[in-house]
Amino acid sequence: MTRLKKVARFLLCGAFVLIMSVALFACSSDGKEEKYDVAIRVECSDGDTYEFSFGEHEKHVEIPYDGISRTFKVTQYWLKDYKYNDWLDIVGPMDRKFMTRCYKMVDGNRREQLYSIVEPGNYSVDMATDYDINPLTGYMAWSIYITIE
Repeated sequence: MTRLKKVARFLLCGAFVLIMSVALFACSSDGKEEKYDVAIRVECSDGDTYEFSFGEHEKHVEIPYDGISRTFKVTQYWLKDYKYNDWLDIVGPMDRKFMTRCYKMVDGNRREQLYSIVEPGNYSVDMATDYDINPLTGYMAWSIYITIE
């Protein structure tokens, strides 16, 4: 009887391991996370909108000095070939899909991080995705290089 119990336990453990392996395999992805091409719309507090089409990551803009304080934020994005296939709105201030930072450029390098852009000079407005955006995978960045004269 003891030998029969050992064989039964062995078969039961084997069946359990087999079932768990199949369950884990079924729940796991195939290792290929889908990546989407992304287009974004960036709004400036002065009313201008800058649109980055699919594959575009850099813009150069010249603005005459007018004393207006400018802030920037990503307001819409489009994931190419995604199920919605249209512009998606950024919902409220708590939607952290995109980070936006403004920098004062000194000698071609980003030096001082700013909240807004006002004075004459060269600036970089950098937008980047978070690493864990679903369904967006990977890291993407865009920059608007601004010269205020």
